[in-house]
Amino acid sequence: MLSRTNEVPFGGAKLTLLFFTLLFTGTTLPAQTITTGDITGTIKDLTGAVIPDASVTLKSLDTGETRTDSSNATGAYRFTTLKPGNYLISAKTAGLQSDDLKVKVGVGDVSTVDIIAKVQSTSQTIEVNESIALVNTDNANLTSEFSKKQFSELPMPRGDLTTVAFTVPGVVLSTGAGYGNFSAHGLPGTSNLFTINGNDYNDAYLNLNNSGASNLLLGQNEMSEASVTLNGYSVQYGRQAGAQVNYVTKGGTNQIHADLIYNFNNHLFNANDYFANEGGTPRPYAVSQQWGADIGGAAIKNKLFFYSDSEGIYYTLPSVGTVVFPSEQLETYILGNIGAAQVPLYQKAFNIYAAAPGAKNAVPVTNGNGILQDSTGNLGCGSVFSGTTAPNGGIFGSTVSCAMAFQASGSNTNKEWLETHRADWNINDKQKIFFRFKGDHGFQPTGTSLLTPTLNEQSLQPQYEGQINHTYVISPTMVNNFVGSVLWYSAYFGPANATAAANLFPTYFSIGGDGSGTNSGGFYPMGINWAGFPQGRT
Repeated sequence: MLSRTNEVPFGGAKLTLLFFTLLFTGTTLPAQTITTGDITGTIKDLTGAVIPDASVTLKSLDTGETRTDSSNATGAYRFTTLKPGNYLISAKTAGLQSDDLKVKVGVGDVSTVDIIAKVQSTSQTIEVNESIALVNTDNANLTSEFSKKQFSELPMPRGDLTTVAFTVPGVVLSTGAGYGNFSAHGLPGTSNLFTINGNDYNDAYLNLNNSGASNLLLGQNEMSEASVTLNGYSVQYGRQAGAQVNYVTKGGTNQIHADLIYNFNNHLFNANDYFANEGGTPRPYAVSQQWGADIGGAAIKNKLFFYSDSEGIYYTLPSVGTVVFPSEQLETYILGNIGAAQVPLYQKAFNIYAAAPGAKNAVPVTNGNGILQDSTGNLGCGSVFSGTTAPNGGIFGSTVSCAMAFQASGSNTNKEWLETHRADWNINDKQKIFFRFKGDHGFQPTGTSLLTPTLNEQSLQPQYEGQINHTYVISPTMVNNFVGSVLWYSAYFGPANATAAANLFPTYFSIGGDGSGTNSGGFYPMGINWAGFPQGRT
C-alpha cells in the first residue's frame, strides 16, 4: 500500500490532498481483501480420496465471468479476489464429474467448499450454505457481514451508512461526549477506518468517516456488501486500531435491475414543541424528504456492464427561540448618546429588529420567571443600563423597561444529493476492470437567524471522487490487483449570500442587557459574525 498525503496551510485552514493510492499484490497465500472474497476447498471422490489435477470451473451467476483452476497434489484448489456475489462451481477429471454447487461469496470472506466428483450421467445444482465457524482458528478478526438485503431492510436513520456498525457487539453509540458517532472496544471514533471499494473514506482533516453537506455518509441504495471488523488481525486491517468498516458498491449484471425510493415527513405529522406552545409560537414549518433511484444491467452480455445511482436528502430545519431587542425608549436613549457617524448603523439594526417576523407580537419585558420575563429583576436592563434616567422620565431597570421580547421560529435548509456511475468490463477470463465516478453536492445550515433569513449561515460542501480497479489473474496461485483512486472535497462556512448579508448589515454586535432567563447574555445578536466567517478547508 503506497499513499501520498500533502498538507500545507491554506487560508487559515488546512489543505489536505489525498492524491493517489496504489495496491499491488502478487501472492500465493490467501488473497481475500477488504473488497473481495475467496473460495477454497478439496476435490475428493466418493471414497474420500483426494483427486489431484482435477479441473475446477467457477462461474459468476451475476456477470457470467468464468475462471478455471486445477487441484494440486493434495486435491486442494483456491479462487482468490472474487467480487462478492453468487457463483456456480464444479470439478471434473477423467471419468468423474461433480454436481454444480451454488456458492455465495461475502466481502472479506473465505468460503470453504469441498467438492465430490462421482461417476454420473446427469448432474444437478446444489446450493451450498456454509455455516460460519464459532471460533476462527486462522486469525483473531471479529467480522460482521451485511448483505444487500440487510442494507435495504435495516433501519438507517436518514440513510447514514455508518449506522450498520451500531448492530455489532463491542460498538457503543456516541452520545455527544465522544468525537465521532461511535466507538469500538473503547477506542475513540478517530480510530475507525472507513473504506469504499478499498479506497480510504476518512475525512483527512477530522479523521472521521467522510460525509457530505448533511453530515451523513449517504449511498445506501448503491451498496452491495459491507463488513465491520473489530480486533483486525489480518494484514489488510493494519492501519487503524478501531473498527474497520468496509463497503463494496453495486455493479451491473446480466439482468436489468432498477429501483425507486422516496420518504416524506413534515410538520403536519408532528406535534408542536412544549415550550413553543407555552410562548404562543405556532408549530414551525419543517419538511424532510429522502429519495433514491438506480439502474444497472449489461451493455454486452457477460462482457460489459453499467450501473448508475442517484440519491439525496432535503430537509428544512426549524429553530425556535426568544428574541429580545431594545425598547423604543432605550433606542431613543442610545441614538442620543452615540456619535453622529454611528447613528445610521444603529438605526439600521433597530429597523431589522422591528421588521423581524413575530416582532408585532413583542411585549415589554417585565420581572418574573416566564420565558419573556427578566428573572434578575432589572426589567431587561441588566447592569449596563439599570439606574440610567430614561429620555421621557423614569429610571431604566426600576420604572422603565429596556427590552421587548417575543417567541419566534425560523428555518434553514439542508440539502445533499449525489450521483454515481460505474462500468465493469470483463476483458477476458484473466483480466477485468471497473471504473467508478461519484459527485456529491449540497449545503447545510450553520446558523439560523430569527430576525431574517438573509442573516442565515450555511456550509457548501461539494465532493468528487474517481476510481479504477484492475484485476489480473496471472495463474491460479498468483493475482495482481491495482486500485487507483482520487478523492477531493471542500467545506466552506459563511453566510448563505455574503453580498446580501453585508448589504443588509455589514458588521456584527450585541448590546449588553438581560432580557430574560433564556437570553441572559443580552439582546439578540445582530448581523453575521464576520470575525469567524467565512472560513473552511479543502
